[in-house]
Amino acid sequence: MNTLLNPEVILLEDNLSDAELAIHSLKKNKLVNNILHLQDGGEAIDFMFGRDSYAGLDLNNKPCLILPDLKMPRLSGIE
Repeated sequence: MNTLLNPEVILLEDNLSDAELAIHSLKKNKLVNNILHLQDGGEAIDFMFGRDSYAGLDLNNKPCLILPDLKMPRLSGIE
């Protein structure tokens, strides 16, 4: 199954090295299979509401967990 269509976890991280480390750790410890990496909060909002490049996705398939970086461009993890 395509992880974009049904992610278990969304990782919001603008630093690629940090994202790779988090994804590696989650998969190595068999905590999650489907991870979607997004680079900022604006992109996450677009995904969650099916806007822009994510238009047409089934909005009923929500992730179980969202892991935000607190300091990101456009929209922070706190916002």
